[in-house]
Amino acid sequence: MPEFPGGMSELMRYLARNIRYPASARKEKTQADVLANLTIREDGSVGNISTPPDTPLDLATEVTRVINGMPKWKPAKQSGKSVAVTLQLPILFSLQGQ
Repeated sequence: MPEFPGGMSELMRYLARNIRYPASARKEKTQADVLANLTIREDGSVGNISTPPDTPLDLATEVTRVINGMPKWKPAKQSGKSVAVTLQLPILFSLQGQ
């Protein structure tokens, strides 16, 4: 499987530091679990980002922005060769504690 630089704990830190709750979503009190799909390519770059069609546009836009800004991952290997892998990354937008 591919690995985010520094592992899962660094991925969580990256998301916490970079995700900004969209003002429009905050105003409308929109909360959601967004299940983003992304591909980690053979070179470790991120591509093919998508969110479910029912995801509010402002949240989908923010998820895409943050994922596009990720550093390269350590790519997955199969039989010693780097391969592309599609992952699902859940991102929670919650107003609790806001």
